[in-house]
Amino acid sequence: MRQVELDPQGRLRMLKVIPWEVGAKQSGAGGSAANVDWEPAFEAAGLALVDLEVVEPVWHPPVFADDRRAWTGVYPDANDVEIRIEAASLAGIPVWFRILEPWTGPIMAGANRPGIPLVLNLWLMVVLVAGGTLAWRNLRFGRGDRSGALRFAIYFGLVRMLWLLAADHLPSPQEIDLLISHLAYAAYRVCLVWILYMALEPFARKIWPRLLTAWVRLLNGRFRDPLVGRDVLVGVVLGASMTAVFALKDLIATALDLEVGKPLFSLWSAVALRGGRYMLGALAASHSVMIFELFMVAIMILILRVILRRMWLVVPVFALISSMVFFSSGENLWLFWASRLAFVAIFWTVFSRFGLLAMLVGMTVGAFLAQMPLTFDLSAPYSGSTWITVLAIAALAGWGFRVALTGQPMFGDGTLRESP
Repeated sequence: MRQVELDPQGRLRMLKVIPWEVGAKQSGAGGSAANVDWEPAFEAAGLALVDLEVVEPVWHPPVFADDRRAWTGVYPDANDVEIRIEAASLAGIPVWFRILEPWTGPIMAGANRPGIPLVLNLWLMVVLVAGGTLAWRNLRFGRGDRSGALRFAIYFGLVRMLWLLAADHLPSPQEIDLLISHLAYAAYRVCLVWILYMALEPFARKIWPRLLTAWVRLLNGRFRDPLVGRDVLVGVVLGASMTAVFALKDLIATALDLEVGKPLFSLWSAVALRGGRYMLGALAASHSVMIFELFMVAIMILILRVILRRMWLVVPVFALISSMVFFSSGENLWLFWASRLAFVAIFWTVFSRFGLLAMLVGMTVGAFLAQMPLTFDLSAPYSGSTWITVLAIAALAGWGFRVALTGQPMFGDGTLRESP
């Protein structure tokens, strides 16, 4: 198995080869480390081996190898950027090659931010324990909209199964295993969302009844309800606004020559680059992840509301907790907190004024804009993902706008219509 990473110009950035478990089955294997020809790898990377200095290896290869090599130098077209190339071979065959810039961190997610997984795991455990306890109490006392929870859980399960669009399918017995694994994970998430819904809905109806108005109408099949259309339209604006806040932060940091946070690049960003059904699977996956995160956030807000009892205390505490997750080391503190304050202001305005439906649409649109590969270069091979993403968001906005008008013309007072 071979993994290859290229830069936008098609030059080699990383090569990783998984060797055979037994024996030297690769073509040409069995040679010595001294006979490894690294020249093709450097040519593919756009580098000249003679221009680089041989140094001691520092990075460990992620695969088994019996020889390691390393070089340092600069990019031919960027002499101010120092680079380090680490490589390894097994039985005379290259199994690892990677270009490292000064800002390159460990490849393992979160390795340079050890506190982040701890915060996320604690948050998840608190929400699951609290959500399960609240759901059990609500069921025991006959509270909660069970039919609404079931309908929404089924919807979530169907969206989760669309992940299959982004999977690789082969005419083999493993296809059944693939289907079963997706069904199992979807069933687990369906049960979890149902529990969280039963935990949240009775308390939200009592404490924040406005949160659920449009949400319940949509679950009851009232797709033409103007309140549903309004909240969908507000959600689209919310997602675009939250994305614009962080984009503006990066633009200001770049203009002032300050440290810029790393852009969001998720698994679905890479999957969407493949286009076609993979892009549709990535959109469905992003939406399903946002459904789960919405309930995680809503349950956390409910827990803080029960503990602190005052919403003016809940807002700063929630902002602090969420900021711990998104903060990137080295980022400019003033710009980070300014963007977070703007984000929290937008978030709470929509959360308190419109409710869960607008929040779900907003988080979904924000995920689409942040995670999907977008470009103004229509000749780019992944430009199709831009069209699909933009059309999906435009369809949501158009449908919400049309439903919110309840069949009335755009200019209902007749001001801009021609006189008979």
